[in-house]
Amino acid sequence: NIKELESKTDLIDFLHPEDSKRVVEFVENAFKFGYGKEEFRIIGDNNHSKWYEIKGKRFFDDDNTRKIFLICRDITRIKNMENEINKSQIRYTQLADTLPEIKYWKLLQSKKSITAIQKTREMLEVVINNIPQLIYWKDRKLVYLGCNTNFATINGMVNPHSIISRTDDDLKWVIDKLDYIQECEHNVMRKDESEYNVIELLVTPDGKQAWYEINRIPLHDMGGNVVGILVTYEDISIRKFSVIESPIAIICEIDTPVLLDISSTANSFLFPPLTFT
Repeated sequence: NIKELESKTDLIDFLHPEDSKRVVEFVENAFKFGYGKEEFRIIGDNNHSKWYEIKGKRFFDDDNTRKIFLICRDITRIKNMENEINKSQIRYTQLADTLPEIKYWKLLQSKKSITAIQKTREMLEVVINNIPQLIYWKDRKLVYLGCNTNFATINGMVNPHSIISRTDDDLKWVIDKLDYIQECEHNVMRKDESEYNVIELLVTPDGKQAWYEINRIPLHDMGGNVVGILVTYEDISIRKFSVIESPIAIICEIDTPVLLDISSTANSFLFPPLTFT
């Protein structure tokens, strides 16, 4: 209300104490990377809090001063529904843990069923190790739990199992953007939100630049808690360069006017300003 606005001059005064640090990081990242999204709580009357989704887009004013355009959306109803669903899942999990039939389900399975599960797992491992993508998975501390053959090979390992318990500091596949990559992976696990089809330009161990399409997916335990992250990298350099060489084809396929920067040094496209809904 107006009286609260008059008595509080800092945005952080309105935030829930548990969310203030994340909002500060959101603002810093929005200034740094140009955009961002976060969820947080605002404290109102009688210490009652409401959930909001905030999106930010960096822009420059007439004086060339960096500023952020923010849009907030009330998501209290959605968060309350999520909370009720989580409580229900916990209750069902606790109930399941008390039932011997579920707790000792393996004792009730036939040898044929267990063999089928083992064969399925072996087949999945064969598939992962024979696709061209680089695949790895880590725990919440970014310690490697496994990878496929291609990722092991690019890091000079003969066996994918050799990567278990290692960290990024022990590897050599990417060095120039390591801090940025780790920050992205931390954000996916912290927000519990997957990232798909992210395009990044990286330097490979042999010093060459390559375009990768990246997917980052949080991993969960049986209770729905985030316990790690699965990441895939696909080299799309050939597709990327063919797009840059054929800008006319792109313009014909897009309804909204787009300004393309296709200079040999830019390696980027310039799109119209983002809009939020």
